[in-house]
Amino acid sequence: NNIKIIKIIGKSINEDIIDIIIKDCLLKSIPDTVDELDNYNEISHSITVLESKFNDIEFTESMKSLTDFTDDINILFAKKKYQNILSKARDLIRTDLHETVTLQLEDGEKIEITVDVKDIELKGGPLKNISILSLPKCQVSTSIVSLIELIKSALEINTKGVHPVTKGDHSVAKGYQAVAKGDHSVAKGVHPVARDIIELYLAIATTCHRQALQDLPQASALHHNNCLYLAHHLLSLGHQYRHLSPRPIFIDQIPLLRESGRDAILAQLKHLKDEIIENLSDIDWISLSDIGVVDSSNVDIESSDKAINRVLHQLNRIGKLWYNVLPRNIYEKSMATLINTLIGYIVDSIVKLEDISSDSAARFNSMLSNIEDKAPLAIQDSQNIVIHVVVASWQRMKMLIVVLVAGLQDILEQWSDGKGLLAHCYSADEIRNLIRALFQNTERRAAAIAKIRDSEV
Repeated sequence: NNIKIIKIIGKSINEDIIDIIIKDCLLKSIPDTVDELDNYNEISHSITVLESKFNDIEFTESMKSLTDFTDDINILFAKKKYQNILSKARDLIRTDLHETVTLQLEDGEKIEITVDVKDIELKGGPLKNISILSLPKCQVSTSIVSLIELIKSALEINTKGVHPVTKGDHSVAKGYQAVAKGDHSVAKGVHPVARDIIELYLAIATTCHRQALQDLPQASALHHNNCLYLAHHLLSLGHQYRHLSPRPIFIDQIPLLRESGRDAILAQLKHLKDEIIENLSDIDWISLSDIGVVDSSNVDIESSDKAINRVLHQLNRIGKLWYNVLPRNIYEKSMATLINTLIGYIVDSIVKLEDISSDSAARFNSMLSNIEDKAPLAIQDSQNIVIHVVVASWQRMKMLIVVLVAGLQDILEQWSDGKGLLAHCYSADEIRNLIRALFQNTERRAAAIAKIRDSEV
């Protein structure tokens, strides 16, 4: 019937052949860089010639599968680049947190950037202009520094993609818009890759490092710093590449990063505070309050000393781990929170006791004095810290040390009709309870309690 054998064969296998060519040859020819994309014309011409010969010998019937592939090379290039960048980002996010680098800008290197965000409406209302200065000295994971470089490279590709880089109607920027998933209401399709890297980080960082963030204080500190570092750079990058979009690109992601970092350090602090309280919870405060009154052999004084020393040792270990990792202000606040947990628990436990013997009062005085001497040592390089300012319970402890060995008159003088330093640290009910616990029921005790009650009126 004058039908060529090649045409008969083509009807059976041409689609398979085309698929093999695309899968095993053309997909592998997709450029990796913009420069390679510029030079793709030679490959495109070869593909056009090959398809033309298929049509000439009637192996295919005017099919354009191969040339359709080359016509869409910008989109395919963008898709490949998009996938490669996200794959690299995923690997960096999963990298161990403990490979670190110390960040410290010199005093003369302050960065000042003002971004006009008055038109951006976020949860909580419109933002005002944002001004940021240099990052404080701290440590971040080396992987997060590499992640910022990856984001910059993605933005650079979009910068080059603003103008067509190949013949035809496509550009790299259009390719990225076609590949981008979701509705980026701020970005409007401009550099979605950079935004998606941050979305990926927010989605998987805490999951990938969940165990480390729970168990290792240094890991939570590094995640906190990593989030602040990312937020800091995204603000400056949004300003630097503002020509790509009329509105700040990352402004809605920055608060989420800061929140993730804050949540990590707060969760770790809660975990450490729970550990401190657990270590102290086995202390039998009622037995300790009866030293000298009952058989002292039944009072486990050594156990209470061990529990407190264990907590002090824990605080010293945390202080060394976080020193030079966290920014100094966060470091001091975090350590002060942990010290305050120790002091607050012990002071509250003593104040609630209904009866305290003189020997027990002396013992509690010695216990608190030991903490007063050793607790500040947990904060490294603490000579410039005003300890009673940063640790909320510090003054309560100081005054309790005084009250435990003071006479009734001394306590009344410290109370000073509700105007003294003791009144700033304790309520009238707490002082009355301490007086009842420390002193026998006499007329002088009753008069002192009445005087404190009268000062409330």
